[in-house]
Amino acid sequence: EYKHAGRNGSSRCLILDVEVNEEDLFRLKRCSLPASCQGDPIVVRRLDDVPHFLQHNAYLRNGYTSYLTAFQCLKSMFLWTNETVNIWSHLLAFFLFFVLMLMDLCEPVWLRGEQRSDRVVTAASLLCFQACMLLSAGYHTFRCHSQRAFKRWLALDQAGICVGIVGCYLPAVHFGFRCHPYWRQVYMCICCSLCAAVLYFSLRLRTSSRAFRRIVLPMYCCLVGYGLLPTLHWVHLCGGISSPLVSHFLPKVLALYAIGLLGFGFYVSQFPERCLPGRFDFAGHSHNHWHLCVVLGMLWMRHCWSDLLLFWSRQTEALLCHQPPLLAAEPR
Repeated sequence: EYKHAGRNGSSRCLILDVEVNEEDLFRLKRCSLPASCQGDPIVVRRLDDVPHFLQHNAYLRNGYTSYLTAFQCLKSMFLWTNETVNIWSHLLAFFLFFVLMLMDLCEPVWLRGEQRSDRVVTAASLLCFQACMLLSAGYHTFRCHSQRAFKRWLALDQAGICVGIVGCYLPAVHFGFRCHPYWRQVYMCICCSLCAAVLYFSLRLRTSSRAFRRIVLPMYCCLVGYGLLPTLHWVHLCGGISSPLVSHFLPKVLALYAIGLLGFGFYVSQFPERCLPGRFDFAGHSHNHWHLCVVLGMLWMRHCWSDLLLFWSRQTEALLCHQPPLLAAEPR
């Protein structure tokens, strides 16, 4: 409000109405501080003290950070917040998969009875796992920077999930349909096309975490559930559950889906913090369990294809690929 006295003694009153949102006000305050004050310690806040877009779980009452600079976001990785376990569980997993990839690449191809195409597929799968882990860790690190950064990193995190699913499908289809190259090409194209479609929609939507549960999450569920179709077809082509290949690896496939369902159950139910709000703010909440299940599933996937390579190396390919004509027949 500004008052000005005119020549005739009358006064004029001008009112300036400016709308400033919470983020702009915070940035204006931060820019007005001296350089020595901008390195203040990061404040860990309660749920009611952070903006709405960060209130993703009403049962986590404490451990939040908001409107940090990029440098402060990196520093927050070493603070005890409700994102610390989320960040480091996937960041450490990224380095783990990187080391495993280097170990695989340094090992001679003939030593494990591999073909060169096998080495390419396994390396590509581990690269997908690394991308998933790194994007997830980046999202949980920089989501507290601003609402704009939150949406962008959420889209990248969703893209990382899709890439991680691709990393699971690649070796499963490649090794599972080794005796059936036609169906291997068909299912590889279908899986990559579905993942590309889900990836496109997840990047285009840039939704909030709540909208992710309503829109994008069902798409990922369908994408993962689709894997049951080639699994059943693989069982049929290999001669049923009596086949040594199927009897050995079908339980491993079912165990992989069980791990995924367990993690999904934690994610959707928000257990255990739903039962004891405020008790699992910093560690042990549902998203921590979800992260651990994702890492465990990827490690189990790598174990499965390593075991499958060993299985192939112990028996001749001609013996394993020999099936009755009706079961082995493929479209020409």
